[in-house]
Amino acid sequence: MSGIINLVAKVDSGKYKTIKQVADLVGRDPSTIRHAIRDGKVKDLDGAEYEGATHKMLLGDGSGKSFVWLYTDKDISVLKAHFVRVPIRSTKPKKRSRKVAV
Repeated sequence: MSGIINLVAKVDSGKYKTIKQVADLVGRDPSTIRHAIRDGKVKDLDGAEYEGATHKMLLGDGSGKSFVWLYTDKDISVLKAHFVRVPIRSTKPKKRSRKVAV
């Protein structure tokens, strides 16, 4: 595990998850999750637009601007529900069948 994941696991007894951990649970790439949230495609459990993670953990002594967004179990439920309905697109180009001239 990376250092930030270890740190997050200690906060409130592992109550929060990083985007990488959420991506592993949801089965999608972190950038796919971020794009879906940013584009307004994810709806909350009550049908409203999901705004994304609301918990922010400052890094270091807090004087810098570095932070990590953290996700709750409710956030994970919303994202799982969304991505169950959205098919996984292949990143590999489809192979074309070649006809050999005889």
